[in-house]
Amino acid sequence: MLARFVRELSGQAAVVETVIMLIMLIAFFGGFSAYAVATHARAVVIGAATVAGRAASIQCGQGAPGWQADATAVAEAALRAGGLQLGASQSGSTQPGAWSVSFQGSCTAGSQVSVTVSYNQLDLFPFVAPLLGQGAAAGWSFDLASTAVYPVE
Repeated sequence: MLARFVRELSGQAAVVETVIMLIMLIAFFGGFSAYAVATHARAVVIGAATVAGRAASIQCGQGAPGWQADATAVAEAALRAGGLQLGASQSGSTQPGAWSVSFQGSCTAGSQVSVTVSYNQLDLFPFVAPLLGQGAAAGWSFDLASTAVYPVE
């Protein structure tokens, strides 16, 4: 009688352990996936700032009118090519998918032009932003930003 009770109990314990392990695995893979997506978005933002900065430095140095609009279009194309879901172009927005491009510098020979691309990334797990060095997430999203500085050519 005691042996039968112990066998039934060990079968139930195996089910409980399986359920606990499945919950832990789902949480682990969900967090890993969120980190991978955020890391990809960060790399895309860095790439967009790089190509937009290069385009801005060349067009600014040639005296092309509307060089800021052209560099913004280059940044947008790079963000879209990277697979990011873009919302409206808004500076300082906390909506996931919001993005912006800002410029600093002058178009005189020998000076530098600075281009900053920002993208607001959706954050489903609160530990992702600090792992990327972005500080604590504000709500359900955090801002990814990259600045590229190029000499005016």
